[in-house]
Amino acid sequence: MKKSIFTILLAVAFCCGYAQKDKKTETKTSTTKTEKKDDMKKDEKFAVDAAKSNLMEIEMGEIALKNATSADVKELAQTLVNDHKKAGEGLKSITDKKGIKLPMTLDEKSKKECDELKMKTGADFDKEYSEMVVKGHKKTITMFKKEAETGMDSEIKQWATNTLPTCERHLEMAEDVSKKLKEAKIMSTK
Repeated sequence: MKKSIFTILLAVAFCCGYAQKDKKTETKTSTTKTEKKDDMKKDEKFAVDAAKSNLMEIEMGEIALKNATSADVKELAQTLVNDHKKAGEGLKSITDKKGIKLPMTLDEKSKKECDELKMKTGADFDKEYSEMVVKGHKKTITMFKKEAETGMDSEIKQWATNTLPTCERHLEMAEDVSKKLKEAKIMSTK
């Protein structure tokens, strides 16, 4: 009798332990699914943020094409407009397939920054525009590097990886233009 009670208790303990193991496995699987979902949300956020940045660069570039006095600034602006339009089309083709809705217009903060830029003229405009491009591309490069290294969605990650060198080239161009403008200002004050 003692032996059969012991056997029953052993069986119950085994079943409880097995059930606990299943619960742990289920919790671990659930956590993994939640983590993947969160990672995919990060990729979606990156795509939306990249699209916002793209729209801003295009808008600022179009303003610069109208308002810039420096040929270097106009050349920078034209390059940015062309490259950012192309990059935006590439991102949109990826996100459309995934059902990710990208912004199509500037947000209020970006509109305000563009309105302030429009108020500048002459050398002040050129300086402000080139500085905005430098600042914006530094932020963008950081964002793209993070996505290229940690992104979970292979297509969005690849787009970031492929687009990053263009962003880095834009930063170099903007820094060069900014430097030329500073040197020209120094020369004109002598």
